[in-house]
Amino acid sequence: MFKKKLSVVMLASLGLFGCDWNDDDKKAVEEAVKDNVTEEVVKPEGLNVQVDFYNELPLPLNDQQKFKVGFAFDIDNSGKIEEENDLIVQAIFSNEEPRIVVGDSEHLSDINVPGTRYVVADVGSAELKIVDGKSVVAINILPEPKLIESVNSEPGILESTDPMFAKYTQLLKSVNNQTPVSAFVDYNTSSEPGVESFDSITESVDIMYQGDNSDIFDAKDDYEGIENYADIKRVSFSFN
Repeated sequence: MFKKKLSVVMLASLGLFGCDWNDDDKKAVEEAVKDNVTEEVVKPEGLNVQVDFYNELPLPLNDQQKFKVGFAFDIDNSGKIEEENDLIVQAIFSNEEPRIVVGDSEHLSDINVPGTRYVVADVGSAELKIVDGKSVVAINILPEPKLIESVNSEPGILESTDPMFAKYTQLLKSVNNQTPVSAFVDYNTSSEPGVESFDSITESVDIMYQGDNSDIFDAKDDYEGIENYADIKRVSFSFN
């Protein structure tokens, strides 16, 4: 969604020109109005993450490629990520619809696959796209998951009375731009074992980034592996 902001006097757009204005004057003001209309992105509610890369991962992905973006917030500031107390999120891209997983061993997802402990209707969105020849990933995590409407209680279907629902919403409420965070990107292909690419915003995924996480910049060419697809340029977090 976009909203527009106008930062100049609106005489031209309202047609309120004086009688001494000639066509050149009108054109000049109209151009000034046009040039000063800017678009501001209105981000969706919840946790928003954008990852910018130095390079381009060719799209679309085939059925043997996977591109994973993961991040974890050290909410209790213990210096390490623990599923019980911290927020862990992964967005997985392949030749199918992007999949978002929240948690680790007892994770929550909007796709019922082996290992999914809790299934919901929607947990958020993830997009992998190319902008100006560079890969960009945009992720939104909803402030609370959209539940599956069900008449009867079913195993694996998350309900509002389940402790996991309260835990999920509380974890999201607990993170902000000062929460220590770890983030990584991993690319691999099953067709060519060993041809992969990995990068993180710190020296190791076990090391938390401390400070304002609104914009975290990472050095170029510090990725591991053969391909440069995972080379992170910037990771941005915002909370709405």
